[in-house]
Amino acid sequence: MNTALKEVKMESDNNLIVTEYHDPSAFDMLSQPWNQLITLTSVNTPFLTWQWQKLWWKYWNQGRYLRIITLSEESGRLCGIAPLYSEETREGQKLNLLGSSDFCDYLDFIVTKGEEAHFYHTLLSYLTSSCTEKTTLFLNSLQQNSPTLSFFKRIAHSNDYNIDINLEDKAPSLHLPSSFDLYLKRLTPKNRHEIRRKMRRVEGRAKTTFEKIDHPSKVMQKMPHFMKLFRKSAEKKNHFLNELREKFFMALADEFSRMGWLEIFTLSFDEMEVAYLFCFNYQDTLYLYNSAYDPTFYNFSPGIVTITYCLEDAINRGIKRFDFLRGNESYKYHFGAQDHNLYTLTLCLPGERNLCTE
Repeated sequence: MNTALKEVKMESDNNLIVTEYHDPSAFDMLSQPWNQLITLTSVNTPFLTWQWQKLWWKYWNQGRYLRIITLSEESGRLCGIAPLYSEETREGQKLNLLGSSDFCDYLDFIVTKGEEAHFYHTLLSYLTSSCTEKTTLFLNSLQQNSPTLSFFKRIAHSNDYNIDINLEDKAPSLHLPSSFDLYLKRLTPKNRHEIRRKMRRVEGRAKTTFEKIDHPSKVMQKMPHFMKLFRKSAEKKNHFLNELREKFFMALADEFSRMGWLEIFTLSFDEMEVAYLFCFNYQDTLYLYNSAYDPTFYNFSPGIVTITYCLEDAINRGIKRFDFLRGNESYKYHFGAQDHNLYTLTLCLPGERNLCTE
């Protein structure tokens, strides 16, 4: 494995060992400490697990150079991970978080709570000293509560750094109460009426079935039909789901279902599946990652009804939060979701400020 090892002395007189990995075998080698570390952070999401990051890199590494940077104490205790890749641009080198906005809703560094300042200072020192050309650090999909965002906001006016922070997107979510009746009472009268009306219309059919599927073999059996309906749902989705992306989704379903993190919800009319939700059940949060429905049954609002049943099921199971993820589509707010901002941060390493000007 190709690694670079460098020791950086911090202002607190504590030493951190910086190790850089370029070979994808690092994902497996770091798997255990990686997922132990993520439980100690304030940004623990499925998109930052080593399983997700490894899978994304497997399918989307073309033209990119892997740079996983770890910071550890001399005792060997892992303090933080910077999952990065670099690519060459006309202006110089660009360092990015592993992931892309079309697949990864939330990205960040993986750092133990309370140790963020040491991590960021050391990482910046290492990157500055190791850069051999003009370099820009580009961090996208940072949540509004990200310690990374907070730290770089504090140093934004430093003479050493030129930093731009911009609103990237919205990711509506809602906290779930203790009962479904209480949830409905929290909605506006108009939205509550519309949800109940749509449910009555669907339940008035001869036979309506809602099902949660999480067993790995059953998940994989359902995936081809899910993707068929995904394409059928909208022209935009049909264009998006090319052969490579379909392979990625199949691999993701296989990996996450075996980890117990994937749940597929289906709505059937007379034993014919007309809507799907592709969700992650991770750390007391249900993430709605993708959906599909048969537009033939548009008048029955199968997508909205499936989400309603899904919310009721999540509340009954004691799940604390429902995350609609990236995008400000109006239906999310009809369910009572509140905006959660995502930001993009661009940092030019010292001496290369011209890279951040447009």
